[in-house]
Amino acid sequence: MVSADMGRRERKRRDTVDQIAEIAWLLFEQYGFGNVTMEAIATEADVAKGTLYKYFPVKEALLQHYFHNELKQQKPQLMESLAQIPESAQRMKHFLALSADWSEKRRQYMPHYLHFRMNSASNSGSQQRSGIDKIFTELIRRGIERGEFRLDLPLESAVYYFSFLYFGALIRWINNDDTALNDEFSTVFDLFLNGYGASR
Repeated sequence: MVSADMGRRERKRRDTVDQIAEIAWLLFEQYGFGNVTMEAIATEADVAKGTLYKYFPVKEALLQHYFHNELKQQKPQLMESLAQIPESAQRMKHFLALSADWSEKRRQYMPHYLHFRMNSASNSGSQQRSGIDKIFTELIRRGIERGEFRLDLPLESAVYYFSFLYFGALIRWINNDDTALNDEFSTVFDLFLNGYGASR
């Protein structure tokens, strides 16, 4: 009985935070991220300010929760569509193109999101992963299993290094108005796949 009660409370908590983040996103889209206050979010969500701050200490945390939840919901359909692409490198390039398109549409929010995420990453207890590392893991694992990627580098290391390249491309993109994110992703993926040695 205690376990069932705890399960219901946890589901209610998740529903609450998801709803607050959804309402915050609608406000950001309508009024602009910088113009929306935490007080306005609490009022629109019909929750006490203390409740809002309990779950989300700053607006950027709401943004992170909304983005991560969006990826979680889309992941099953995304992985199913990627599985239809037979060649591993093309499968990863297609995912990067989709990621670039998603990010370009949310460019105004990405500096806030990335800054908060990178700062949160220094505190393992507060870090909330987006789940993109699991997508990288599945894509790279399949390439290794098919003999399309090198076998001498452990999967965990490959995912770790590729994640750094991925987020490095994102950071370069948000700091350079003249670059397209898909071009940045193409560059880092070629670097990951082929290295930086001069062609012979």
